[in-house]
Amino acid sequence: MSNAHSNDSSLKPSQQAGVIFADHVHKVAVHADVLALLPDPATARLCLDVAEDAARAVHGTMAAAHVGADPECMIAASEEIDLQMLRELEEGSPRERLERVTRAFEDWKRDRPGREDVLLDDCRGDLSRCVSTECHETALVVAPSRGNLDARDAFHDLLFKERKLVLVPPPSPYDGNLLGHVMIAWKPHDHTQRAVVAARRWLGRPIASRCSASMTNRTAVTNSRPVSCWTNSALMVKS
Repeated sequence: MSNAHSNDSSLKPSQQAGVIFADHVHKVAVHADVLALLPDPATARLCLDVAEDAARAVHGTMAAAHVGADPECMIAASEEIDLQMLRELEEGSPRERLERVTRAFEDWKRDRPGREDVLLDDCRGDLSRCVSTECHETALVVAPSRGNLDARDAFHDLLFKERKLVLVPPPSPYDGNLLGHVMIAWKPHDHTQRAVVAARRWLGRPIASRCSASMTNRTAVTNSRPVSCWTNSALMVKS
């Protein structure tokens, strides 16, 4: 994602066109119903597959975004900068990590017709700022909970800073059966109710009839009615 101004007259026409397109990609990404967040090339395809099915389930829009820490664009303690620079020895530079994510994204687009319009945004620098910028408006973020340092830090920010509804892909290969087995865990906290209210677009569909519910620290209840599953509980998705 470019931070340049699209009306900068000092840019050449080709550069101006690139900035305008980057702005368009960013607007599409931040207003998508479902965003595949791709901090780690190892899980990029998995996140894209799950996000595609999540968008299709609600007849919504989908986009993708790469986020990554870049020590050259960060204002942080020297220890954090040193840690990020050490990553380059094993993971490559921020640019090289972006290139691997981009290759995985392009390979995924070519695998199936109808994916031509899915766009990939990019934000590098301060990771917390990038996560906020890319994910603030979207209804559902598909993101890995494990992986490289960017993936782990982004997941933490999504939950505890942005408080987003997050769909975590299974650790095993995705079989295409989105929400085929849903476990709903109830705990009497406001954040659990907010999570389920946010997920009603997905849980309120016919797949909700195949969900079960449990009481955290209480007697387990299974095969609950669909309404009970998605109005009073927190969502966990299992493969």
